[in-house]
Amino acid sequence: MGQRMKVLVVDDELPIRDEIRLMGLEKYGYEIVGEATNGKAALELCERLQPDIVITDITMPVMDGLELIRQLQKTKPLIKYILLTCHEDFVYARQALQQGALDYIIKADISAEGIAGVLDRARGIIEKEREQARKLENEKRNGFSRYVMDDAAGDEELERELAKIGFTINPNGPNYFLVMENRLGSWIFVEMTVRGILDAENAVKSWILLDDGFYGISTAGQIDMERLVRRMDGQLREAFDFIGEQFRIYGIESVEVVGSVKRYLGIGRKLRGWKAHAFYEPDRAYFPERQIRECSFPGLEHWERLTGVLAGGADEETLRREVEDFGKEAHLWPEELKKLLISWISGQIGSVGEQLREAERALMNTWDIRQLAAELAAQCGKYGKLSDRSEVRKAIRIVREEYRTELTLAGLAERIGINAQYLGRLFVEDTGEKFSDYVNRIRMERANELLKEGTLKVYEVAEQVGITNYRYFTQKFREWSGISPKEVRKRGK
Repeated sequence: MGQRMKVLVVDDELPIRDEIRLMGLEKYGYEIVGEATNGKAALELCERLQPDIVITDITMPVMDGLELIRQLQKTKPLIKYILLTCHEDFVYARQALQQGALDYIIKADISAEGIAGVLDRARGIIEKEREQARKLENEKRNGFSRYVMDDAAGDEELERELAKIGFTINPNGPNYFLVMENRLGSWIFVEMTVRGILDAENAVKSWILLDDGFYGISTAGQIDMERLVRRMDGQLREAFDFIGEQFRIYGIESVEVVGSVKRYLGIGRKLRGWKAHAFYEPDRAYFPERQIRECSFPGLEHWERLTGVLAGGADEETLRREVEDFGKEAHLWPEELKKLLISWISGQIGSVGEQLREAERALMNTWDIRQLAAELAAQCGKYGKLSDRSEVRKAIRIVREEYRTELTLAGLAERIGINAQYLGRLFVEDTGEKFSDYVNRIRMERANELLKEGTLKVYEVAEQVGITNYRYFTQKFREWSGISPKEVRKRGK
C-alpha cells in the first residue's frame, strides 16, 4: 500500500465532514489530518499540517474552493485536489479541473469506496512525481548545475564535466538558451516533459540546467530556435491543458564571443535578466540578442508622456491600448513601469488605504505589458470615469496626499493657480461631488480602516485623518457610515 497519505477535508457542512471522517479511510492508507470550514482556514492548516491531498467543497463562505486551489498552487503546487460538488456546481467543477483539480465527487453519491478510488488515483500521481523529484534532485546534485554556483572550479575542470554530458559551447557564437516562466510554482512533471522533448530533439546535442527553469542548449550549429520553442510550447499545452497563461517558454540566442566556460556561465547569469525584455513581447517565442532593446529607468519625460496618455478619460479598451503602446515605446524596466503607473493611479482613484493597496497588488502581480495595461484599465474602471481636467486631477492628488492637513478649496485653487469658484464648479462636474464632500469621504474611508485595525483610540484616528475636534469627527463619521466610530472599532477587534 505504501506510505500513508495525509488528507485535509474542507467543507462548511459538518455532516459531510463527519461522514468522510467516519468512513475508515485509514484502512485504505489515508489519514485525515485536519478539517476546515472554508478556504482561508484551510490555507492556514496546509501550512501547519502539510497534507498530500485536499478534499474540498467548491461553494463555501470566506474563501471558496476555486480560490483555495489558486492560492495553494502558488506555494504548494504538489498538493492534489479532489472536489466535493453538488449537481448544480458542475460549471465550477469544470473550472477547478482546468486549474489542476484531479477529480470530483458528487456529494449525493459519496461512499468510502468512491473516495478511496479517487484517492488511490491521487496517490499514484503523487508517488510518480516524488520519484521524478528524487531523480531530478540526484541529477542536480551530481550534474553540471552544481558548478554554476561554484566559482572555485577552474575552466579545465568545467570542460571535463561538460564533456561527460556531451555539451559543447560555441566559442564564437551563437549560443542558445531556453527560459521557462512558471508563475504558479515548480511543476516537476512539466520540467521532466521539457527535458524529454530536448532529449528527443535531433538538433539538440545536449543541454544543461543553469538555474530553475533556465537551460543552456548545445547544438551542432545554427538551429531554428523559434520553431523548436513553438513546437515545445504546443506539446506542453496539449499534455497539460490547465497551464494557460501562467506558463511561458521562450528561447534566447546570444552572439557574444565565449572564450571560456566561465565566460559562458557569466553570459547565462546576464541572460536571466532578459525576462524584462520578454515582458514587452508576450507572444514572442524567440529573442535574438541583436534584436533586444535595453530597458531604462523613468525620467521626467516619461512621467509627462504618461500623464498625457492617461489624461483623456477614455473608455477601458482605449485606455488599455494607449498604456500598452506607451509601455512598449518607453521600454522601462517592468518594475519601474509598474511603479510609475501606481504613482499615477494613486492620484486619480477616489479612495485611500485598502482600495489603493489592492490596486497596487493587482498591478505588481502582472507578468507582461498586455496584462499590466488591461489591469490598469480595469482598476480605473472600478472607480468610474477619471477627470478630464488637469486642474481637478491636481486637486485630487493633493487631497489624497495631504488629507491629514487642513485643506480648503480656496487654498488649493491658489496653489493650482485658478479661481476657487471655478475650481469648485469643475470639481463637481468631473467627480459628481462637492470638494468638501470629497475631502470628507477620503478622510472617513481612511478613518474606517484605522478603526477596524483597532490599534488607535478614536481621538487618535481623528487626528490621523486631519480632524482635531473629537465631537465633530464622531458626528461626521456617523453621518458617513451610519454608525459610531466606537462601534466600528469594537467590531474590528
